[in-house]
Amino acid sequence: MFIKYKITSALFNLVLLLNFSRSDIAFAQHGEIVLGGFLSEESPDYNKMMKNYTILFSRLGYSFKFINLPLPRASIMADTGSIDGEIHRNIKYISSVTNLIRVQEIVGRYEMSCYSTDKNLNISKINYLKNQSMHVVIKRGQLTLETLLNSSDYKQMTYEIIDKDELGIRMVIAGRCRFFIGRKVDIEHIIKNKGYKAYNNGTIYSSNLYMYLHKKHEKLIPSITKTIQQMKKEGIYEM
Repeated sequence: MFIKYKITSALFNLVLLLNFSRSDIAFAQHGEIVLGGFLSEESPDYNKMMKNYTILFSRLGYSFKFINLPLPRASIMADTGSIDGEIHRNIKYISSVTNLIRVQEIVGRYEMSCYSTDKNLNISKINYLKNQSMHVVIKRGQLTLETLLNSSDYKQMTYEIIDKDELGIRMVIAGRCRFFIGRKVDIEHIIKNKGYKAYNNGTIYSSNLYMYLHKKHEKLIPSITKTIQQMKKEGIYEM
């Protein structure tokens, strides 16, 4: 996985150098910032986040590196200072860590939606699934959703965890589950490109996302916040 990452990272940085001005992509003066987290390279958000963060840290005199990790491992490595922080988490994440500081500027958004073959069904809240006897499929890494589905309100429901969004879509179409629940931007991308007849029945959970840095970088956080805000004003920070 790390060999694949190095090749992908090198190619991606080359593309950035070719497509952005010298003022945006500067030479690193202060070293490297390494952030962990889970963001599939197949996701439409992957290139956007890599571009945003590469420009952001280059303006501050740092090179940027992202390491794809399971979320529990990323949390441990960031909180212990083995890496510099996490690429994005929700606002409540701060209560589960000791040594991380949240950068207050929003860096992205997470939306989790239900998909089925019924294009007329409209679900606006997760409460729709309460006390329902059905089988659903979810994407690995959605810890908030797993915790919820393990609670007593959803004890009549069964669920299984899969690794690929496309598999979840195909399971819905084949009638192997009632819903596939996953990250909206990733699933919509697959449905659009592959022409699958699965439909978004509604967003059941959404959250703004924030960068988290180890406290050793506390003095850097005001500069990061101002730089993200400036990039948004310039229209080069993609949400």
